[in-house]
Amino acid sequence: AESCGAGRITIYDTDGSADPFFIFRVMGELRQAVKCELFFHAHNDLGMAAANSLAAVLAGADGLDATVNGLGDRAGNASLEQVAINLLIKGIETGILPGKLKRLSGMVERLSGIPVHALAPVLGEFVFTHKSPGHHGITSLFEAFDPGLIED
Repeated sequence: AESCGAGRITIYDTDGSADPFFIFRVMGELRQAVKCELFFHAHNDLGMAAANSLAAVLAGADGLDATVNGLGDRAGNASLEQVAINLLIKGIETGILPGKLKRLSGMVERLSGIPVHALAPVLGEFVFTHKSPGHHGITSLFEAFDPGLIED
């Protein structure tokens, strides 16, 4: 495709059946083989879209297809907020303002009529809820990221 003038190649996990190890290997091999932009598009049928997207970036992808609240066909696509926070805590700059994600998510929720599940990663209602007595007093040890990142 590149030799015929393609400026971007996008790899699709159309049925959501790939895993991060496969995506990392394939995207890494492609990154070595092509000079054009390399993008990745994930579906979440098996709950791997965010992990696969992260693997693609770590292997050298230039960009990702992601959707707010993970909206998309069947089980959805890679969730923008999940991918953005994962990249942020790994020190990878995206240009996304994490403090705006909650408001954006709420707007998409209202406009689409599809609610964000309370147990959803990153923006779900319960993501910073601690019920285990062992978590009291040191909640930061049990939180993947600082809740202040997503506060507007």
